[in-house]
Amino acid sequence: MQELNRFKTQINLAEFATAFGYYKDKEKSSVNAPVMRHENGDKIIIGRDRADNHYIYFNPNNDSDNGTIIDFVKNRTGETLGYIRKRLRSWLHNPQPQENIPVKTSSKDALRIANIWSAIKEERGAFDKHWGVYHTTLDKLQKMRNVKRGEDGSYYFALSNTQGICGIEKRTGAGEKHIISGSEKGVFVDGELKEAREIVIFESPVDMASYIELNDQIYDTDRYYACTMGSIGESTEKSLEAIFDYNKEAKIIIAVDNDAGGDQITEKIATILSRVDGKLDRAERQVPQTKDWNDDLKAEKHEREQRHTQTRSRGMGR
Repeated sequence: MQELNRFKTQINLAEFATAFGYYKDKEKSSVNAPVMRHENGDKIIIGRDRADNHYIYFNPNNDSDNGTIIDFVKNRTGETLGYIRKRLRSWLHNPQPQENIPVKTSSKDALRIANIWSAIKEERGAFDKHWGVYHTTLDKLQKMRNVKRGEDGSYYFALSNTQGICGIEKRTGAGEKHIISGSEKGVFVDGELKEAREIVIFESPVDMASYIELNDQIYDTDRYYACTMGSIGESTEKSLEAIFDYNKEAKIIIAVDNDAGGDQITEKIATILSRVDGKLDRAERQVPQTKDWNDDLKAEKHEREQRHTQTRSRGMGR
């Protein structure tokens, strides 16, 4: 049992998997959960359980393919435990990874969330019945790494903390919001933080999409978007602090709701900024005319439809 435990804790499963033809998908991998792919189409997610330090993996396309390095080898070779011991004993004394792939420890819930996220099958298409957001804007959202439109027509948003993906929020066409079980509090982010001239902060991805559409579908690499998902708790505060500290030159646009909750978030951001660099002058608040940016978008579309109807009525009356 001691030897088996050494295999599970001392052999980096991500690096070991490279000997089986797997390679790291850098675009899909998070900080603490590398996504590994094989040329045969196989995909696995690797993590390290904080509770016992074991390297573990999930196959999002096969519920029976998961576990420790013992299970990984058995599921791919069919070898008995005796032969698996010999294979892993040899690797432990003479590892030959084709690539160095660090794997950070995290909770099993975080690893489970990463597995669920990877398993969501995407389907493109329009979705504007409830939000009032044009499909062209939503198509841009789908190009983000942290947004998926599932086969059920719902949109899924990946939430992150300083350790990587930690939760998933689901938004349905009826406007219902669900937090996937096991999710931890996190922020929704998109963009290249290092290159950003502006960091724009919202309360929700729906407001972000509405803001983009209201501003002539502004969406470029000069902006980094972050959504607090409604409030700023301890985890969100740490994430925003890390964002502000990483890019101390970017202008910060606070585009939260026009209500008491938005005022509280604005005050919290000012506190975080004071702690990071004290440059409060690099932040400004942009306030929606109604409660939030999605309500602004719906109001603008309603006015546009009314003008169109009036124009048609005048034309028919000639």
